[in-house]
Amino acid sequence: MIDYRSLQPDGDRYAIMISGHTLRLYSLDVVVDAPQNWNVVLPQHFSLGQPYPNPFNPIVIIPLSIPRKSEIEVSVYDILGRKLATVFEGMARSGEIELNWDASEYSSGIYFINAKSDEEVVTKKLILLK
Repeated sequence: MIDYRSLQPDGDRYAIMISGHTLRLYSLDVVVDAPQNWNVVLPQHFSLGQPYPNPFNPIVIIPLSIPRKSEIEVSVYDILGRKLATVFEGMARSGEIELNWDASEYSSGIYFINAKSDEEVVTKKLILLK
């Protein structure tokens, strides 16, 4: 059993470990050095960045900017508008994220990456060269 307690008025932390008839006392000297100002900048709007490399073979990176945690769907379509793959579907955290699509099983050609959020739909062209 481990019990964490502050045993002194100055707030020092200790761990007390009791095992059978043995009592052990450990000082928890933990120093956390964190920046005073967090400069986290979240995107203002949902957007699909330019996939890269483009042309690609066989993996393309798909950058997304998501302003707040939301449901998104990222899918790939062929030139005839047929849905070929769902790269991501579900709840995504806010911020800048990158998804990968592996097109190993597809032939060379033009494809479209489509990203949908609750506020916007964006499409970009991809060229797969094998």
